[in-house]
Amino acid sequence: MSIATFTLRIHFTGICALVPNDPDPELATSMYVVLPGCENVSGRVAADGSVLRTHRPIVRFRACNLLGVEGVPGLTVTWPIHGKRLTIAARGSSSAVNDFHIVTQGETSIYNLVHLDRVAPDFGILDSIHIASAPSELVQAQVFVQQGRLCAGLPLAPWRFPATLVSESLRLPLAQKALLELTGLHAADLVAESLRGEANEVLRLAPGLGDTEVDGEPVVEVTIANFCGEDSGKSLAPLPDEDFKWYFQLVPSSLQEPLRTRLDGLPLPIPYPILEDSHFINYGNCYPAVIHTIKRLVDAVMGKGAQGD
Repeated sequence: MSIATFTLRIHFTGICALVPNDPDPELATSMYVVLPGCENVSGRVAADGSVLRTHRPIVRFRACNLLGVEGVPGLTVTWPIHGKRLTIAARGSSSAVNDFHIVTQGETSIYNLVHLDRVAPDFGILDSIHIASAPSELVQAQVFVQQGRLCAGLPLAPWRFPATLVSESLRLPLAQKALLELTGLHAADLVAESLRGEANEVLRLAPGLGDTEVDGEPVVEVTIANFCGEDSGKSLAPLPDEDFKWYFQLVPSSLQEPLRTRLDGLPLPIPYPILEDSHFINYGNCYPAVIHTIKRLVDAVMGKGAQGD
């Protein structure tokens, strides 16, 4: 008798820098996700002089998807992952193919996520120290991904970026989340290695009561998010995504002064909501972004076993 299989979907949302190990998504075989957000005020002063808000990285899942737990279907658990590096340990059926793959065509193409080098061509580079085993204080958490199909989540919403670091403003349809999917699984663990020498933790996932089904498999849904830890109040209309400035904090230190010089007192380019007929036609805030690093450096840092230098 065959053992039942399931699908694991991991949603990345909030301020999450997606860092494939090759600038060409067709060639990428793994990816780091960097979740920034520094407690130290000095680390939160952006290149344009504004002070950024702290962020809190979490994993959110349904209690009934914990292996061996008969949870209430509507009960959601939040797991703080500050100071952790997550890896995904998934075991599938012999027919399951979950090699890391990035979708580059259609509505769910990775190009429907923000690419920092499009908004700031001369500064859209991530410092490789942020994916090392001992990252800078700007990194709250990391996720290392070697399996699964990565795409942009739907729906898409229109945003515009001012022409601060490019020749003309950009209007882009963007996804508020990235989606990683693994199918045909018998077991899946999220392993949290402490970046501070503390004990490791393991989250064992399994199908639970009330899971949706796709192609005959129950789907276990997990969200990895990095949201603002400060109460910024309520707004009746969408606001510019000020937290997008965190991505510029991840640029190499050698480029920070040239970035300030290029800005020349102007604010950093961030996503602004689009107004048509007196109505905002987008919603939400805190969008994930794709940031590349110099390939030879990212290869050295990731290595075969994702060991930092």
